[in-house]
Amino acid sequence: MIKPAKSQQSNFSPAKRVYLLTLLKEQFMETTKELNVELKEEVNKMFADLFKEIGSNRVQLANKVMVLQKEIHKELNKTKVDAHRKKEILREVANMGKMAAQQLPHHLKIAVKPVAPPSAKKKK
Repeated sequence: MIKPAKSQQSNFSPAKRVYLLTLLKEQFMETTKELNVELKEEVNKMFADLFKEIGSNRVQLANKVMVLQKEIHKELNKTKVDAHRKKEILREVANMGKMAAQQLPHHLKIAVKPVAPPSAKKKK
C-alpha cells in the first residue's frame, strides 16, 4: 500500500476525521437546501404547467421535458445561480414549452359565443 507523503497526512485520528467529514457534509447539505429557492419554485411551476399541458399521451415529449428538468434541478442544487444564468435557465424552460406547444394539438383559444336557438316565432 502506498502511503501519502508526509505533507498530505492529516494530524487527526480516524474518528476525528469521520466526525469532521460528517460536519462538513451537514453544512454542505444545509447550504444547498437554501440555494436558489425562488428560482426553484418558479421553474417547478413552469414545469408543472408544462406537464399538465402535455398530459399522458405524449410520452416521448414528456421524457424530453423530464431530462431538461433533471439537469436544471441538478444545477440549481449544486451551485448558486447569478442573474445572467437565471435568465438563461428561464429561457431554456420557455423554449422547451414552445417546442412542446408545436408538437401538441392546437386548441381553440378564442371563446366561442353560444349560439342562441332560433326563435320559434311563427309568421301569420
